[in-house]
Amino acid sequence: MNLSKLVFKRFDVDGSGTMSLPEFTQMCTALEHPLSAEVAKLAFRVIDVNGDGTVTYNEFSEWWKTGGSRFHMFETIPPELLATLGLQFRLFNVSGTGTISRAEAATLAATLNANGFPVGSPEYFVETIDSDRSGSISFKEYLEYMLARLNGLSAGPGS
Repeated sequence: MNLSKLVFKRFDVDGSGTMSLPEFTQMCTALEHPLSAEVAKLAFRVIDVNGDGTVTYNEFSEWWKTGGSRFHMFETIPPELLATLGLQFRLFNVSGTGTISRAEAATLAATLNANGFPVGSPEYFVETIDSDRSGSISFKEYLEYMLARLNGLSAGPGS
């Protein structure tokens, strides 16, 4: 059995086959990466790609594969920025599905464009962010895109 499977099974305390937020938080602390409650919640949302409120082994193993950098994002980004991006995501995830649909992305793109953060057309915006080509935007995809833009690693359209 590989290490990711062992860690997942160890912290899936209730044996449900999924990891809950409290189980994830306990795992972070046990692995010497304690996160504040707010950061743990946002980190959990990044790993919970389908937004259903639990982390499956497949979601966990994809995150685990990032190796030594798996906690880096959560420990180096200012908690206020993570909280702001999390709030933005929740505001535009009107359907409450945990992902932003194409229709919701159109509203988000219009809002960002109108507030001096150019992202181009809604179609371009979704095409740029939707790295897994699912047709919707996960919190992880949104977070990665926004952090790259804020850090100047990715220019907006026409830049």
